[in-house]
Amino acid sequence: ERDIFGERFVNEVRYSDRENIFVLVEDKILIDIGKDICVKIDDWEDMDISNEEIAKEINNLVADSSFEVVQRNDNLITFIRYQSIAELCPSKIDKLSKLIDKVSVDD
Repeated sequence: ERDIFGERFVNEVRYSDRENIFVLVEDKILIDIGKDICVKIDDWEDMDISNEEIAKEINNLVADSSFEVVQRNDNLITFIRYQSIAELCPSKIDKLSKLIDKVSVDD
């Protein structure tokens, strides 16, 4: 049986979403977030920028502008970034590794 594009990604994200942030978000929108991460990872210079942009995108989808559902340091951000790369664009694992290495060096 063949996987549908993004199916495993969606399942993993939903399983890890203990706060039910994505409960009302359609699968297609989750996949769009993941694909956006795959595109933007080429431009991110560090994890802080990455975290801010992912948090902003999620918050735009699931909340009005006066309420932030996720903060840039939430574990969900780290998880969705990793799952996006691992499941939707595994050819960019090296880019993710470089971001992670940069954090290790900066600490």
